[in-house]
Amino acid sequence: MPAPYSLPDMIERIYENQLALEAAIMELSLWAEQQDGAHVGDNIRGALESARTPGTSSRAWPGYEQGRRIDALPMDGGCKPRVVEFWLNYGRDTMRYRAPVAAVAFLISISATAGVFKDETDRFTGNRAVAWDSLPSRANEFSFSTVALFFKGSTAPGYYKVQLMTWSDSAEFRNCHHTNWLVDGVLDPYLEYEYSATGAGSATIERFDKQVDRANLQRLASAKLIEFQVCGTEGKISQSDMDGMRKVVDATK
Repeated sequence: MPAPYSLPDMIERIYENQLALEAAIMELSLWAEQQDGAHVGDNIRGALESARTPGTSSRAWPGYEQGRRIDALPMDGGCKPRVVEFWLNYGRDTMRYRAPVAAVAFLISISATAGVFKDETDRFTGNRAVAWDSLPSRANEFSFSTVALFFKGSTAPGYYKVQLMTWSDSAEFRNCHHTNWLVDGVLDPYLEYEYSATGAGSATIERFDKQVDRANLQRLASAKLIEFQVCGTEGKISQSDMDGMRKVVDATK
C-alpha cells in the first residue's frame, strides 16, 4: 500500500513541527521569566540552543514575531490540554502553527514555583493521592517529594513515600548510589533508599525512593534540617520541600 506522504514531505512536516514547538516553548519561557523564574528561561534557551538544527535562528530569535493567541496558557499549573495558535515570521515566509503545550506548561509551573501540592482522587481507580511534587530546577541539583496514597474507600493512607530526585546528562550515580542521611545532625540509618534511573531524551533522571510509615514521616517533617550524601555528593532538603512534606502530613491526619 503506498505511503500517505513521501519522505521529503515527512521531513518537511517534522521540521515544521520543530519550529512550532520551539516557538511554543519560547513563549512559555517568557511567561516563566515574568513569574520570577529567570533561571527557568535560561535553562530553556540553553536546551533549545543545543537542540536547534543548523540554519535556524540564533539564541536572540531574530525574525520571531508573535501573532494572536486564540487560547490562553493555563496559569494555575493545571494539566488540561490547551492549544496555542500563533504566527511565525521568518523572512518572507509567514507560517501558522498550532501546538499542544500542556505538558511543557506543567513542568515549567513546577520548576518556577519549586514544587506543587496536590490532593487528587483518580476517577478510574478511586485512589486518592496527597502529594508534594518537586522537580530539580537545574541539572545536578536535587529535589525532595512526598506522597500519601489512599486506596479506594480507605480513610487512612495505604502508604507514604518520599523521593529524592536529580537529573543530568549522564547517570552519575548508577554505579554508586548508597545514601547517608543526617536528621538535625544525627545519622539516620532508617533512610536507606531504593535507586532507579530512567532516560528522558538526552538527560537521565535518577530517583531514590523510600516507603515510610506515618511516625517516621512526622519525625522527618518536624526536623529543622535534613542533609544527605549520595556517593560523596552532599546536599540538604530545601526549605520549600520541607514545607511541602509538612503539608502532606497535615493534610493526612
